[in-house]
Amino acid sequence: MSLILNFKNIALESIGLLFLGFGVEKLKVASQSEEYLALFSLNMEKFKSLTSETIGSFTMQSSLWRFGALAVGLILIGLFKLWKKDKKGIWDSLIAFLLVFSLIHLGFFGATFTNSIINFIGDIFTENFMVQFIINGLLWSAIGIGIIFFALKKHYTQQNL
Repeated sequence: MSLILNFKNIALESIGLLFLGFGVEKLKVASQSEEYLALFSLNMEKFKSLTSETIGSFTMQSSLWRFGALAVGLILIGLFKLWKKDKKGIWDSLIAFLLVFSLIHLGFFGATFTNSIINFIGDIFTENFMVQFIINGLLWSAIGIGIIFFALKKHYTQQNL
């Protein structure tokens, strides 16, 4: 059994997982917008009145949600590929997941430049912090899912030719 990697599929799935991770993170921020606003304004008294968590555990939750989104994305892609009896394609998805997961540890998701680009769309429509992050979360999650769907559809269309 030879293992032939499909680098186009790896790239598309990686981009889709990146956007999905960004989208879920933005939805998480929207769900706790008051706490984040207190943190951003360095108002620790307000933050402590809103939650009993420490700052470390609070910010760690965003990373866990992002990781969870990536893991769920990988599992769904893997299940779809198993359903299509494409065991070789699972390696592409695993490599895409590892690439995106490594970006978490390199600080890609938290970089100011990256976030300014991702948050730009919500800023166009409203100045309300929570609504901005809901718009961004839904948009980037949908784009990520769309790219993953496109990658899977393209892969199986080429495979059946």
